[in-house]
Amino acid sequence: MVEKPKPRRPLTLGVSAMSAPTQQEFRLLGRTLVTCVLVGLVVGLAACLFHIGLEAMRALTMDELVHYHTPRPYGEAVIHHADTGEFRRWLLLVIPATGGLLCGLIVHFFAPEAAGGGGDAMIDAYHNRAGIIRGRVPIVKAIASILIIGTGGSAGREGPIMLIGGGFGSWVARLLGTSERTRRLLLLAGTAAGMAAIFRTPLGAAIFAIEVLYRDDFEAEGIVPAILASVMAYSVFITVFGQGSHLFRTSPSYEFKPLALPLYLLMAVILVFAGKLFVFIMHGTKHRLWERWQIKPWLKPAFGGLMMGAIAFGLPQVAGIGYGWLQDAILWEGAFPVAWKTVALLGGISLAKMVATSCTISSGGSGGDFGPSLVIGGLLGAACGQAFHLLLPSVVTQPGAFALVGMGTFFGGIAHVPLASLIMVCELTGSYDLLVPLMLSEGVAFALLRRTSLYEKQVRSPLESPAHAGELVIDILATLRVSDAFVKNREVALVPIGQPLATLLDTLAATRHATFPVADAAGKLVGMVSLATLRTLLDEKMHTREMVVGDAMERLVTVAPTDTLSQALDTLLSSGQAEVVVTEAAQTEVLGLLGHSDIVAAYNKELARRRHSAPN
Repeated sequence: MVEKPKPRRPLTLGVSAMSAPTQQEFRLLGRTLVTCVLVGLVVGLAACLFHIGLEAMRALTMDELVHYHTPRPYGEAVIHHADTGEFRRWLLLVIPATGGLLCGLIVHFFAPEAAGGGGDAMIDAYHNRAGIIRGRVPIVKAIASILIIGTGGSAGREGPIMLIGGGFGSWVARLLGTSERTRRLLLLAGTAAGMAAIFRTPLGAAIFAIEVLYRDDFEAEGIVPAILASVMAYSVFITVFGQGSHLFRTSPSYEFKPLALPLYLLMAVILVFAGKLFVFIMHGTKHRLWERWQIKPWLKPAFGGLMMGAIAFGLPQVAGIGYGWLQDAILWEGAFPVAWKTVALLGGISLAKMVATSCTISSGGSGGDFGPSLVIGGLLGAACGQAFHLLLPSVVTQPGAFALVGMGTFFGGIAHVPLASLIMVCELTGSYDLLVPLMLSEGVAFALLRRTSLYEKQVRSPLESPAHAGELVIDILATLRVSDAFVKNREVALVPIGQPLATLLDTLAATRHATFPVADAAGKLVGMVSLATLRTLLDEKMHTREMVVGDAMERLVTVAPTDTLSQALDTLLSSGQAEVVVTEAAQTEVLGLLGHSDIVAAYNKELARRRHSAPN
């Protein structure tokens, strides 16, 4: 009997099995730490340069030329401009279109994959491109995004930094000559690092990077690299721009009232319908308008910028990312005092922001959909909060709380990142007072938006990701037994060792077996004859009429019904046979034969069962 090889445990960057670490695993851990620190440092510096470029472009165009000074969030590092000139509203029709034109030219001729939001490109690189992002993409993405966002486009910087950070992570991996699996993990580490730096949410960014890949799952193996890189990039960013405060200023504290939970539930349902509308607008205009419009691809972002500018001409609040307006909504003072007309204004800005964001990004403009999604959700949440306050002032005393819960609920639902969104909202505000309503609203939105996704490249689970194809086969085969796969066939007769070989050859036409167990005179299994050996003898014109079965016998290769299919496959491959004999441990009785086709059939059956049982 062939000794069955012990299953090998793959070494990865993630959490290993709960067993004593080997010396090789310790060396791997050391390389992981060094590599992730390197990725975090590189992406942290890139995020600083990207932020400076965005601020410089915004100051030049929106402040200096347009004289449109939007409110800014409380804790954002900005380039201050003292200009107090008159608002040139008409330039909103020109500046975003110009930025779109320059962006379109750069992206089209240097890196077409840098068009759009950036999140889908990063997810696609992980699942379908072996973690490879071309080296020029981060540079092109940064320049193109600076042109779009800095000239007032309705887009965010977090989407581009996902691709920029992921691109640098992929570049470091290729520079060090890592494996494909490690390259994918460093792609996630770079993505998390970029988000952690720009948004100053190190934990939420790490969770986001591993959660955004799937609709119903997350990449647990990437959590350690993502956290390490996030910490380093965040540290670099606050070293350059100062620790400061959280991005959004809130009330000193929020009072949680259980009586308000039904209102948070109602708001979540409203945001679910708004999320479906936003995704429909984003994807619908992209596929039914911009992709079908027969003009030069590099012209489309210019027309998108022109259309966005036309909306901003009538409603300037839609220009730019919009975090400042979200800050005002959170504080429900200044621009958005509590009143029914404010509720209508907040709702109108949200709807206009959806269309403006679609014009900017779906046309091929380089900018993120993450930031606008937070703003849309936050403004709609603020509208709900103010309406509830006007109707039930004793229950809803702080309408701004609904803005914070709304921003996390909206984006967490449409992006399928409920845990990351929850953590990021708490990090953005420095407050965990709203954890309970956040958990409720996020859960409702996640459940009701299962079939709606902002990111088209997301897959449902690792079952559908090419990145896990090989691992999935091993995982499934390790859960199945030989008894689940072979067809119990007691008609597989033992061939006597002294039987003339010609007699065996005469029976080949009546059987579909590729292996024939051989027994000695006492009926004990002693070997096997394979169809391949018989074919070789015939091809070499051996005198088979003068031979007996024992002359063609080979070493017996068996598996037990209790062996896993992973072990059985190892045995089958190492033996070089088409089939192996299935016997009990004592090898006194042949239970059947197991071949490659049997293993494949069992694998496909189990895979179909898992997919069928997975939630839709």
